[in-house]
Amino acid sequence: MRTSLRVALPTSSFLPHLGGAQVGLHNIATKLLEKGYQPIVIAPYPDVQALKQKGWQLPYLVKSFPPKVWGILEKYPSIGLFLLDKVFSYYDHQFHFDFWHVTMGYPTGVAMVHYAQNKPKIRYLIRCAGEDIQRSSDIEYGLRHNATIDKMVCDWLPKADHLIAISHSVATEYRALGVDDSHIEYIPNGVDVSRFNSPSLDREQVRRNLNICNDTFVFLSVGRNHKKKIL
Repeated sequence: MRTSLRVALPTSSFLPHLGGAQVGLHNIATKLLEKGYQPIVIAPYPDVQALKQKGWQLPYLVKSFPPKVWGILEKYPSIGLFLLDKVFSYYDHQFHFDFWHVTMGYPTGVAMVHYAQNKPKIRYLIRCAGEDIQRSSDIEYGLRHNATIDKMVCDWLPKADHLIAISHSVATEYRALGVDDSHIEYIPNGVDVSRFNSPSLDREQVRRNLNICNDTFVFLSVGRNHKKKIL
């Protein structure tokens, strides 16, 4: 008899790409594994192939979506949603997931809501990462500048059972879609602080390498180099 929870982690972007969504999902999968759960990441086909080519050995299982399925979804939404229903059903029957943790509101979140609409026993949450839900006209930021994508987001995300907001700005976007606060949970991305307390970390040497005086206060902010980060 199986005693540990099996958690599906579908995403539309994963390692070896390095960004908040990708690294954050890896950290979630790793922590789930440490707690005795069985995380299974379902990632885009090109990302899974790239991981194999680089020889990255991850401690948890990684499966892939079919090639080109995201392009089909954007060009032919009804066909794409139908195909993704089949993909989710295939993996659900193979692994009998107890819970689905979905990263990215589009396309994986939209597809998950569509899949779950007639399956009341499925438990899931959706965690948007930024570009999949936010828009900024000044710098043409966000997937929702595409009218087809925007319509799918507006049609399906408000029907989600649980939406995770990693920032207050993401929560604001949920509310703008008409999502009630009772369906929104604010959970910022975590940081593994143990990495900063490693006995092998020579703080003085790090300061010397960066030409920073020992008595200078240092505040570190980490993010990708994108205009959106300074707005």
